[in-house]
Amino acid sequence: FDVILMINGHRPKTPENPACAEMQRYEVDALIDDTFPGMEGWCAKEGEAGEIRAAAEAGRICSIGNLIKAYNVDVHWVMKSHGPENCALVKSLNPCVMINLRNTVIYKEPIISLARIGMFNIHSGELPTYRGLMAAWRAMCAGDEFIQPSLHLIPDAGIDTGPLLGMGKFRIDKSKSFLHHSQYLYTTVLDQFVDTLVALKAPGQDPKETLANITTTEHPGTRGAHYYKFPTDE
Repeated sequence: FDVILMINGHRPKTPENPACAEMQRYEVDALIDDTFPGMEGWCAKEGEAGEIRAAAEAGRICSIGNLIKAYNVDVHWVMKSHGPENCALVKSLNPCVMINLRNTVIYKEPIISLARIGMFNIHSGELPTYRGLMAAWRAMCAGDEFIQPSLHLIPDAGIDTGPLLGMGKFRIDKSKSFLHHSQYLYTTVLDQFVDTLVALKAPGQDPKETLANITTTEHPGTRGAHYYKFPTDE
């Protein structure tokens, strides 16, 4: 059962607005520049893979680099997600499932259909209440009790519009920074993705039918649908 994880390996375009650029720093850049490199020290010595696996399986947060080394994961870096080189690569890997995480790319065909069962996204906030950018920050500004990262399908090029599989709940702590919330909120929904994979692998079942049965287009809340770009000066 092959899974491709699509993540940011480089910084997205920096917004022109200085305040927005600062927020992007805390949501994306700080993790790439500071947090993950600091965690890479776990893998500095040969033979520590077992220690990292044990830590990950005990629920400790490990960096992508840690996990790649500990589990011997194949990595492919591409510059253009929709370029012919990447499409050819994904086609050759023939994945059952693809999942997008911490990535600002808007996927479209033919890349979406290359996943034999489906392509998933983990969005940083409640859907469809906080579609678009800076969803976790929006929830904090709105005075929400929780940030609710959402696991959903990517059936087309629509932005955060696919059928939902579930949402996590990360309690907002007003004494903590936006960076703190950005680092930890995704952990609350990853178990739902693992449960989804287990359901799709059930023997004797058509995984596409299973997926259709466990997704919903009905939002569990009643707060309406909103799409947000980067915040303005106001």
